[in-house]
Amino acid sequence: MSQSAKLLVVDDQGVLIQATRLALEGAGYETLGAEGGAQGLRMAREHKPDLVLLAVSMPDISGLEVCRLIKADPELKRTFVIMLSGTHVDSDSRSVCLDIGADGYMTRPVANRELVAYVEAILRIRAAEMALRNVQAETQHLLEQSEQARHTLLSLLEDQKQVEEALRTSELRYRNLFERVPVGLYRTASDGRILDANPALAQMLGFADPAALAAVNVNSLYLDPTSRVQELALLDLEGVVRRYEMQYCRPDGSSIWVWDTVRTIPGDDGRLLYQEGSLEDITERKRAEQALRQRVEELAALQATVLEIAAPHDLPSLLRKIVERAAHLLHADSGGIYLCDLAAQEVRCMVSYNTPSDYTDTVLRYGEGAAGTVAQTGRPLIIDDYRTWGERAAVFNTEQPFLSVLSAPMIWQRQVIGVIHVLHYAEHRHFSQADLDVLTRFANHAAVAVENTRLYEQAQTEIAERKRAEELLRGLSLTDDLTGLYNRRGFLLLAQQQLKLAHRMKEGLLLLFGDLDSLKTINDTLGHAQGDLALVDIATVLKETCRESDIVARLGGDEFAVLAQDAAEVSAHSLLTRVEKNLEAHNARGDRGYKLAFSLGSARYDPETPCTVTDLLAQADDSMYQQKQIRKI
Repeated sequence: MSQSAKLLVVDDQGVLIQATRLALEGAGYETLGAEGGAQGLRMAREHKPDLVLLAVSMPDISGLEVCRLIKADPELKRTFVIMLSGTHVDSDSRSVCLDIGADGYMTRPVANRELVAYVEAILRIRAAEMALRNVQAETQHLLEQSEQARHTLLSLLEDQKQVEEALRTSELRYRNLFERVPVGLYRTASDGRILDANPALAQMLGFADPAALAAVNVNSLYLDPTSRVQELALLDLEGVVRRYEMQYCRPDGSSIWVWDTVRTIPGDDGRLLYQEGSLEDITERKRAEQALRQRVEELAALQATVLEIAAPHDLPSLLRKIVERAAHLLHADSGGIYLCDLAAQEVRCMVSYNTPSDYTDTVLRYGEGAAGTVAQTGRPLIIDDYRTWGERAAVFNTEQPFLSVLSAPMIWQRQVIGVIHVLHYAEHRHFSQADLDVLTRFANHAAVAVENTRLYEQAQTEIAERKRAEELLRGLSLTDDLTGLYNRRGFLLLAQQQLKLAHRMKEGLLLLFGDLDSLKTINDTLGHAQGDLALVDIATVLKETCRESDIVARLGGDEFAVLAQDAAEVSAHSLLTRVEKNLEAHNARGDRGYKLAFSLGSARYDPETPCTVTDLLAQADDSMYQQKQIRKI
């Protein structure tokens, strides 16, 4: 199928439509987009595309209903439909889609390269089907012409020689088509004898010529004999079988997948004369389906690994699960994981999965064995025969427990922190580059698991240190007696510790600094008791506004400070807006004879350019002053 084919992408999300169209147009296809099932059905009927990529779930009309309507429309009978579903769709969706006539099914997310490859495969199938239909139609047309010519000439021409010449010409045309058509054509007797076959069929089935093929019985070519029995039963029942899927065995021992379309040809007395049909090689399609199933299994295993990495697990158990999944997907006999000791230039076995001996805690020097070599070079290894490999480890020389080895580095921040490998014991089994690609993904997940564990342990240590600091604070006089907030000393101590933690964790912080606008006026006009109540009110508003994890303090007089974590999710503007909203609510609840007003400035801590708490306070003070000047204007 030429890449001038017209494709229609139907989804309820414009972003997904645009991304899919870009991927397909990058491969040379003409694309259209429709948002929603109703628009997709309307555009399919208007533009009659060669192929429709159709989302299963849409709010207005479901993809299943749109597919059913397309397949029921006679004007769209040559349009192929590929259903696209998310990972949340249940496992029966694929069979439901195929039952209503869908020609393909894919589960998102899917890489652009795989999407384009699958579309190309479907379009090639469509082109082959159209060619087959044209050939069959032309063949039938020629047969009908031949039969019509025979009867016409027999009845009209008195010269027998002319009649025979016309018949020979017609049969020659049919035979020429039979011999030259690229589709495998045949005629067989009821007992399986091959009466006729064209060169395309002989070549497809691995025979030198039609004569060599005719010397065998078709029953012997079926890889599974029960397939022949089932096909004949359907043929007896219906008289025709279309696209019967099965495997044929070639003389060299290889096998191919085919679609067989066959019908019975009766004689004038109603008895079977022969069976005629056509074979289409679908081996590449089956391989594509197998590759797609393999990819789905890989993605499912990787997704499960990601979910387990995100949940709390002890590291040895998690690493063992990663090795088990990698070995299962690659059909390997066993596997293992080594972790690097960068200082000692050694690797230590942490997981020894399904090996003849338990190699846990085995230590190899850098450059020794597959694990030591990968740790030293940072490059993967594919070893077909470990016994003859020059860098094998001495510890394995006695047992020589494995033959083929596939090793990949676990890399974190451009540094090798470990090695994952899988093993074959059988002579004939070897690993491929595709296997290495799969193992590399598991190596990346294993690296994340190791690093997550390290960060988790570090976080636990930080939490313990913070708890000890908080306990120390509670034992000291670090709180403000009037408001109950931290005082300046307590704030500086906690803020300095928080800056150290943010620097190690590469996280930002937000420091807010503000003061009560009218404290002096309240003290002078209403008395210091009312001024104290105003400070308490401001402290209450700040507590209501901030999170428990934020550090809120009264630094002295009418000055307050807030140190907020997760700076990427917190802005000075949003926090100031919440403070003002809570001030309005507080002022509305009671009347002390004045309205609270609060000025606020901010400073952001960037771990890439570290500074002190004093620096941040000075920046926030300048910011507050600028805000006051703006309000005066």
